[in-house]
Amino acid sequence: MATKPDLLKWVANDDALKIIDPGESKKANGFLYLEKPTFQYINYLFNRLSKWLRGLQGSYFDVIVGSTSQVTAYVATHTINQLTDGIVAAGSRVLFLEGTHTLTANLTLTNANVCFEMENAGSIIDLASTYKLSFTGARCQAKLKFANVTAAADAVTISGVSSSATLFDIAVTAVVIAATAVIQCIGTTSALSVNSSVYGVEKGSDVASAATLQIGKAGRFFHVTGTTGVTGISARPAGETVTFLFESALTITNNGTSMMLAGGIDLVVEPNSTVTFISEGSSNWRSGGNTAGIKANNKDHGSKSAAYTLYMDEADMHVISFTAAATLTIASRRTNDRALVVVKNGGNIITLAGIDNDPPTLTNAATRQDFIALTKSFGKITAVSAALNRLTS
Repeated sequence: MATKPDLLKWVANDDALKIIDPGESKKANGFLYLEKPTFQYINYLFNRLSKWLRGLQGSYFDVIVGSTSQVTAYVATHTINQLTDGIVAAGSRVLFLEGTHTLTANLTLTNANVCFEMENAGSIIDLASTYKLSFTGARCQAKLKFANVTAAADAVTISGVSSSATLFDIAVTAVVIAATAVIQCIGTTSALSVNSSVYGVEKGSDVASAATLQIGKAGRFFHVTGTTGVTGISARPAGETVTFLFESALTITNNGTSMMLAGGIDLVVEPNSTVTFISEGSSNWRSGGNTAGIKANNKDHGSKSAAYTLYMDEADMHVISFTAAATLTIASRRTNDRALVVVKNGGNIITLAGIDNDPPTLTNAATRQDFIALTKSFGKITAVSAALNRLTS
């Protein structure tokens, strides 16, 4: 799309106090040496020149969109509400003059190879918070600015194949595009959409935790609030990446088709953990880099009085205390894992479960603690060594 300077405008309101016709004699002979023309004569010259230049737009543009008064003055050819496929033929170049062009009905243009351009930043298409604009022809180009955009997801449609557009003051979530279109939306939430993929320039809106995280069309980085477990993510085109920061602990469940996690195991995320996912197309995702799966050096599980499950994959060393007899189940969501568990049983009988060889029953006195080294390999958790009845430090 060619880039042209804004057209000259000089005394645009034709103020008679500022413009005086110098007369036919002066026009024929011109100004004389050392003559000082009045400012009204100078304004007349530039005012006429600017009008001729605007008139010459017709040789570059097939359709010039302006106000009713501009159409009457032959500065424009049509108003926006007069546009039809018969007027905007295939291959047309359409210019929107400076000013606000307010739709009074939905406008759909279907011809191919049409170029839509605005005269300057003051050329605005007003959708009146109600109406929709659609360019459905193939290989169309557009550079347009909007106001009062409806909240609908299809306020503007650029659905012709191989089309491109730069749209100002409109969110990408209000635009429908073709599978092979390139759209840039510049506004409060700017985004570039390529082949239906959306690459948000800014952070997306916070997402409430749910079985399926609903991330919409805009943004590539999201905060996830809540503790509901996650089993899927809404659809984005193949190859697109998104990163989540989880504000609370929750579990992401592995699925071999739609939620492919590293190692094929569920992922427990702690507060402020981040996980990046890569779309395989549709609603199928594969985990990329993350901080959620990095094991902590140690984890204090606190004091327990009932049955409890300890996950080896959460830390290299675990410390847990008991105030009553209970069963301690050892588990891990990793394929291969190892950890050291320190049990302070306070003189209570603690039965170990989840271990595939014969672990001891822990019956230490209140001043003693047990150290158990555990490994997981080939799906089995094994107690490889134990140091029991050690003095509590």
